[in-house]
Amino acid sequence: MVTPEVSRPPLVDDMLRFALHWLPYGGGSAGDILVEFGISECEFFRRVLRVVRESEPPPACSVATWRQLGLLCVARIGREHD
Repeated sequence: MVTPEVSRPPLVDDMLRFALHWLPYGGGSAGDILVEFGISECEFFRRVLRVVRESEPPPACSVATWRQLGLLCVARIGREHD
């Protein structure tokens, strides 16, 4: 179930901004994610995917872009298991 727009913790907003910024390029590098957020690439994309699945896109983000972000997250999570 999708919830209405809610206030998210600042770190989650930072993660979404980062992910959306790098979306056209296939997401940020594992190294950039580690330096910026202190977590693995897989954990980063798991957290972003959880937000994408549980909430509406932010006002500046189209539904299509939000869906594309979800697909990128799934792909990047899957890459770690290859």
